[in-house]
Amino acid sequence: MQHVISQRINFLIDHYSEGNVSSFSRKLEGVNTQTLNRIFNRDLRNAKYPTPSTELLIAICSAFPEVNANWLLMGIGDPFVKPVMNDLKDNWKERYLSLLDEKEILTKKYMTLLEKVANH
Repeated sequence: MQHVISQRINFLIDHYSEGNVSSFSRKLEGVNTQTLNRIFNRDLRNAKYPTPSTELLIAICSAFPEVNANWLLMGIGDPFVKPVMNDLKDNWKERYLSLLDEKEILTKKYMTLLEKVANH
């Protein structure tokens, strides 16, 4: 049976490269197709599947920062991290200005209503 980390890597190959190991390996810095293929084939000397190298795991996490490292290494959590915090960090200024615009619009509407009430 394949190493469980290899099964998760296979899932990522399917997700990012439609199952094409060569295409996936080109997306990883310093990892060639042969190295990647090796983890899916039994070692003839001991009939076991090789454990993926640290370099391979680092290359995957570097190439795909949205991959949950806890999931990749230990099978804990979802395969992909949720980008909510990154979106907030990147777009906070835009969101803040949008809220200021909304506040201005609501203030004008409120003032218009107050004027109508005061005039009646």
